[in-house]
Amino acid sequence: MKNNWEKIKLGDVAKAQGGFAFKSDMFGLSGIPIVKIKNIIPPNVHILHDTDFISENNLKILKSIDEFKINYKDVCIAMTGATVGKVGRYLNNVPAYLNQRVARIQIKDKDSANLDFLYYILSSKLMFTTLFNLADGSAQSNLSSSQIENISISLPPLDEQKRIAEILSSFDDKIELLQKQNKTLEDMAKAIFKSWFVDFDIVKAKERKEKKSKILNEYKITEEIYNLFPDSFEDSELGKIPKSWKMGTLDDIAIIKGGFAYKSKNFINEGSPIVKIKNINSDYTVSLQQCDCINDEIANSTLEFQLKDGDIIMAMTGATIGKFGLLINPKNKRAFLNQRVAKISSKDNNNGFVYFSLIINDITTQVINAGAGSAQPNISTKGIGSTRCIIPDNNLIRSYTNITENLINRIILNLKQIQTLSEIRDALLPKLISGAILY
Repeated sequence: MKNNWEKIKLGDVAKAQGGFAFKSDMFGLSGIPIVKIKNIIPPNVHILHDTDFISENNLKILKSIDEFKINYKDVCIAMTGATVGKVGRYLNNVPAYLNQRVARIQIKDKDSANLDFLYYILSSKLMFTTLFNLADGSAQSNLSSSQIENISISLPPLDEQKRIAEILSSFDDKIELLQKQNKTLEDMAKAIFKSWFVDFDIVKAKERKEKKSKILNEYKITEEIYNLFPDSFEDSELGKIPKSWKMGTLDDIAIIKGGFAYKSKNFINEGSPIVKIKNINSDYTVSLQQCDCINDEIANSTLEFQLKDGDIIMAMTGATIGKFGLLINPKNKRAFLNQRVAKISSKDNNNGFVYFSLIINDITTQVINAGAGSAQPNISTKGIGSTRCIIPDNNLIRSYTNITENLINRIILNLKQIQTLSEIRDALLPKLISGAILY
């Protein structure tokens, strides 16, 4: 630490504000986002997936609710649970509200402290360990606002805080741009899927006898794809579906494979990473960061469980049963699938169709419901495979894959770049905030 850096308590310059105790019956599927612990996916707060909402009408009946409104770049900390102490920054341009057991860091004096600098201090691995160890409670770890405010930090002069924050923010700005690109790409692929396979827009247009030229232009499809869509519907157990399509199961289009029961006594810090449920994020990604590893001997003896970039991974047990994501492997490590985690692979190399079926259809809900009924939710690979879905013509599935394959590849490439930038930033962070390197 430099001589002009001051050792202080976080509470000397900032307040840790806890969230509002919203009642669960107020939550819905649309409205204004509520930031919960599950939405903190370091380094950010994500509201695109797995988010609860509250309506404007419900907000109006709550008193003093405005003080819990979250602003752009607000810093949030998880105060409860297995991930207590994790930190994320709110980088969304839509209003949101802070839920209980999530703390927001608020600067007391902007002439003394810079919020971006405090964010980087709080998001360091050392600080996460400090906060995690402070948490008390045997069954459920808990942090209080006063415990957060009582942690010791090293604070340089304000101009140095800003310079350090600018260096680290340059990485985060690039990451944010890539994330925005990915949202655009994902929205494009989802829009096509929903139009073709959920809303049946082209089938309905053909049934209404609309001109072919109008349909081709409106839905941006070729005549070849146009000819793959039927022009009428037929009855099914789920209602009317396009003629010649069928009701089937995920097993009809995908292979579901469970992982291997690797023994914890064989886990090491370096080697081939083992993908567990904890590595599946709420933003539909699977990260190889903070993985247990195995040595080459064990890896070579379990090659059938080796994973590749872009594999779809799903949780089969616990509170996050049904959560899934794409494996992102920027360093091309040999990664392996652990027990109670499933790999879902398309039978005909149509992974894009399978992936967006999981996102848009109710397959995840079916998995959650099938696994319910016990203290520890569980589902088998057979149970995942038996989830019901509509199966379009295979040539149409292939056409969707051809259109969206490039989008998915770009998404994966961007995710790799995001992880690489994050690793560089995380390597610089402790050296900068400790004054160990010049800037």
